[in-house]
Amino acid sequence: ILKSEAEWQEILKKVKEEEEESSVPTDLFKDKPVIGVHSFSEGMKLEAVDRRNPILIRVATIVDKDNHRIKIHFDGWDHNYDFWVDADSPDVHPVGWCAKTGHALQVPLGAADRVGTVGQVCPTPGCHGIGHVRGPRYGTHYTLVGCPYSDVNLNRENLLQNRLSGERPSPGNSTQKAKRLETPAPFLLGARESSQEDSPQSRSAQGS
Repeated sequence: ILKSEAEWQEILKKVKEEEEESSVPTDLFKDKPVIGVHSFSEGMKLEAVDRRNPILIRVATIVDKDNHRIKIHFDGWDHNYDFWVDADSPDVHPVGWCAKTGHALQVPLGAADRVGTVGQVCPTPGCHGIGHVRGPRYGTHYTLVGCPYSDVNLNRENLLQNRLSGERPSPGNSTQKAKRLETPAPFLLGARESSQEDSPQSRSAQGS
């Protein structure tokens, strides 16, 4: 870990000697403009990108705020999934943005959606097997291990330290080991209908 500018200068000196390369001039870096106090209020509705599944945009409500941030709650979902974003975040949009741009908007969960049923695509209530905790390389999932909304992955994320404030949230309750469904249902909401988790490996197997 570099602790002083002198250490940086020493490293740069070695780099220049070995590779004849120079550092990037500091004037090429631009600080993000400091935004003023925003005008968002608690209770306002908006459309927000689901940070656990960025291909989805959901109906959301502002449930808290500070001078420069707002706290997002997805309507119908548990408050465990609430999160803070900067007020000028590109992931929050006014009501009607999805209709105007042609992006699909996920409707709020109803009472039936919050109750898991045997044989559904993913055992997590409200999840339809879309996306994967490992990112866009995996289009679908049907286990708690791969689910972006499962308690397993929720607690894992909450244990990450806030790099700006230095705060570390307290760990939640231990979760049960995820179990694989014996008879997974097909991916109901997508064009692909498969009883296997969508992954690079499964796609290559299908092509062979």
